[in-house]
Amino acid sequence: MRTGSGYDAVILDLTIPGGQGGVDVAALLRAVDPAVVAMVTSGYADDDVLTQYEKHGFRGRIRKPVGLTALSVELARVMA
Repeated sequence: MRTGSGYDAVILDLTIPGGQGGVDVAALLRAVDPAVVAMVTSGYADDDVLTQYEKHGFRGRIRKPVGLTALSVELARVMA
């Protein structure tokens, strides 16, 4: 951000053992850049954050295990 160019998109894991999860990190990123394109990923397919990702401030979701095709399609969708 200091150089005038932020990230195009960030992919955040929902759960990080011993660390901050995606919801908390996304909130921190939005405080710095309200237009951040944040996507969430997780193997917990039934988690509320994955099923209602937009409600939690994410623009997309990737279910684990992550396949290259699914990643490409979802990344293209959120970047459009």
